[in-house]
Amino acid sequence: MAYVPVGSMPSVVKAFGEVQPITPLSHAVRGLFMGPDGEALAEHSTAYYTGLSLIWAAAIFVVFGLLAIWRFTRR
Repeated sequence: MAYVPVGSMPSVVKAFGEVQPITPLSHAVRGLFMGPDGEALAEHSTAYYTGLSLIWAAAIFVVFGLLAIWRFTRR
């Protein structure tokens, strides 16, 4: 997650922390700003986390976009 490494968390919290969208975003930002030092802290490359963050953003945009379209077409 953003402030605490996911690997140091209890198993239940760790499972939640690995699937939420802020985790790959924080890894991507850390890797982009810190360069090789930040990338050494993560399991995958910065490109992997950046792509995963973009996929999360697109999924959230699609879900809430469809909900907004559905809501406003019901009027």
